[in-house]
Amino acid sequence: MNQAELARRINVSESFISQVINSNGKITFSLVKAKEASDVLGCQIEDLHEWITIPSSERRE
Repeated sequence: MNQAELARRINVSESFISQVINSNGKITFSLVKAKEASDVLGCQIEDLHEWITIPSSERRE
């Protein structure tokens, strides 16, 4: 599947898909769009994000 097809199937612009791919994590899908993309791509939502563990001493709670 190419970027244009993914964009069409989750109702975002092709340029947004490109920005998400090329932003090095600075631009991300909303949770809803990430779920839609994972369903379309046949993967887990966790596969679309790099999860970074923040030490508890650095968390804002």
